[in-house]
Amino acid sequence: MHREWLGLSSKYDCVVLGGGVGGYVAAIRLGQLGKRVALVEKHRLGGECLNYGCIPTKTWINTVKTAYTASHSANKGITGDVHVDLKQLKAWKDDVVKKLVSGIEGLCRSNRVEVVYGMGNIISEGQVEITQGSNSRTIEAENIIVATGSKPTVLPGFEYDHINIVDNHDVLEFTEVPRSLCIIGGGAIGLEFAFLFSKLGSKVTVIELMDQLLPGMDKEVAALIYRSAVSHSINVHLESRAKSWSRVNDSIKVVFSEKNGEERSVECERVLVAVGRRPNTDGLGLERLGVQRDRAGYIQVDGKLRTNVKGVYAVGDVTPGPMLAHKANRQGEVAAEVIAGLNSEFDNVAVPNAVFTTLKWQRLVYR
Repeated sequence: MHREWLGLSSKYDCVVLGGGVGGYVAAIRLGQLGKRVALVEKHRLGGECLNYGCIPTKTWINTVKTAYTASHSANKGITGDVHVDLKQLKAWKDDVVKKLVSGIEGLCRSNRVEVVYGMGNIISEGQVEITQGSNSRTIEAENIIVATGSKPTVLPGFEYDHINIVDNHDVLEFTEVPRSLCIIGGGAIGLEFAFLFSKLGSKVTVIELMDQLLPGMDKEVAALIYRSAVSHSINVHLESRAKSWSRVNDSIKVVFSEKNGEERSVECERVLVAVGRRPNTDGLGLERLGVQRDRAGYIQVDGKLRTNVKGVYAVGDVTPGPMLAHKANRQGEVAAEVIAGLNSEFDNVAVPNAVFTTLKWQRLVYR
């Protein structure tokens, strides 16, 4: 029996699939409310936000901002060569993440949450199979919370090989600053990395399909971000579609078409594809129970995070709406409280959002 299965019961009040923000918050709240809960995670607790999103990117952004400000403050009496050692910065980022993951593990233990590392699959009503390599075990639960998060969207023709074509996970493993970086997608993820690597000295190009950066955001703010990008020597191509890529000597050649149909190209060392994210709802066995999903794969839920199948709940990125940690956090609390018999409901009338470019942009969305 694997170490993580020691003491694992065969029946629970709830099994939570996914140890990200929505999942671990739900599990801890269930433990606080006296429920017996198992939290199933395939990788590391903390999910996207803690391991690859909010936390690690902000450690990089804040550090690079400090170095950039210092190197541009001679008029304030700050002189000298300021250099960011990306290998050391990555090591520090990894240490920050490791400590926070350890903290979540401690919270789970103190609230009697049994954490199981493996792949969870719903095999029938109230039954979840957990697989670790060639080993598997089935446990029973009166309730199941799906909190399996999301993953980067794959752009046809630019499938991730994690060497030439990379995602946000890969970027945070860089130990050297690329000479040049082409970013396909001018949303929050793409722009945060665009400004960061521009300040580190990379030649950055952003290719965006829509007619503004940060599609869906206020056009006035997008225009300010555009001007700021240009002032940081970021080459921005709006209303442009990335078409293909190829190796040219020691560079990558990206071909894209502009609004008028004219084809252009740019050469770079790496290509970051950041064209959105999609919910992780495939391969969980949801179809066996008839859990309703929309065409994009999002699980349909009501205000109490209940699906159309009794005893099955969903929280976080697998549900419609913005993919934000604080949304998942609150949904996890609500789902747990509903399972425990409390009259709780998710109120998404106003959901705050923020983008950390050189100009920090925030908004409050009313629905």
